[in-house]
Amino acid sequence: MDKAIAYVLAIAEKKSITEAAKSLYISQPSLSRYLSSLEKQLGLNLFTRTVEGTELTEAGKLYVQYARAIQQNYTALKNKMKEQRRVQANTLNICTCLNPVTLTTHEIMKAYQEKYPKGQLRISNVLTKDFPQLLATGNYQFAIGPKEVGQDTYDYRMIYADEYLLLVPTSFPLLPAIRQKKEDLPRTRLAEAAGFPFVLQDRNTNVRRNIDKICRQEQVKLENFTEVTSSVLAIRAVENQQGIAIIPSGFLPFASGMQDFRCYYFTEAQSRAGILFPHGKIFSPQEKFCVSLIDEILHRESKICRKLALETWEEKKSDRP
Repeated sequence: MDKAIAYVLAIAEKKSITEAAKSLYISQPSLSRYLSSLEKQLGLNLFTRTVEGTELTEAGKLYVQYARAIQQNYTALKNKMKEQRRVQANTLNICTCLNPVTLTTHEIMKAYQEKYPKGQLRISNVLTKDFPQLLATGNYQFAIGPKEVGQDTYDYRMIYADEYLLLVPTSFPLLPAIRQKKEDLPRTRLAEAAGFPFVLQDRNTNVRRNIDKICRQEQVKLENFTEVTSSVLAIRAVENQQGIAIIPSGFLPFASGMQDFRCYYFTEAQSRAGILFPHGKIFSPQEKFCVSLIDEILHRESKICRKLALETWEEKKSDRP
């Protein structure tokens, strides 16, 4: 707020330049000189000195009337700016690739809004390969997904891991498999399915790179396959009986008809997801809450996915190996 307004209002309130100077923590001569300079600029006297103290002139009364209005507006402005700072502090922008978070976005945002009513949480779906570029802009607090090769310029903290599953269309023959416990899915070998048509994600995806690694480790070559761009499209192809797919179990909720395929375990490899963030980042309470919220929901979804996979076998008791 303008210094002149504060000084004039203080003199008008105290009715004394000496007392006003004390309240303003300046010397009386300094305040007197400032008032004289201001009155000279205005060409008007704002105060008159009497035996009873310092009184406002008619011009002074008009000055104080508008000065108080300015002071009130300035106070309102400061409060609005303070409120805006709180909103910005409680507003998060995060990005994620297509994964179970996509299905729970509404739930996550609702829970965050309940915790921080004056804040906002924005979740953007992007490609994993774009994480570093987006984080470098500073527009996103962190990213959620797998850690890609070449992303060592950022820190990574794993949140959860999914099993890789073989999804086999019901029109395909049962694969040789063992089931040690009722609560376990049948376990087979990738080699048992290698002769059937496959639907694989393209080589730009993290899932496909992991599949290729599994194939090399198990010395299995998949030759009869078509390519799609995501795990969701691979699930759709399996549902349409087009071929076998390999997906992280976390994608099972994207299925529209799990009665159309069976799930098998076949590898110890896992699909890992976590948060990617700049080196040395100190997480705010809002960010910590968001991470814990996502962590909780993803672990819950993981249990649901396991249950869904088991149900595909419980519903087909006559087909059990």
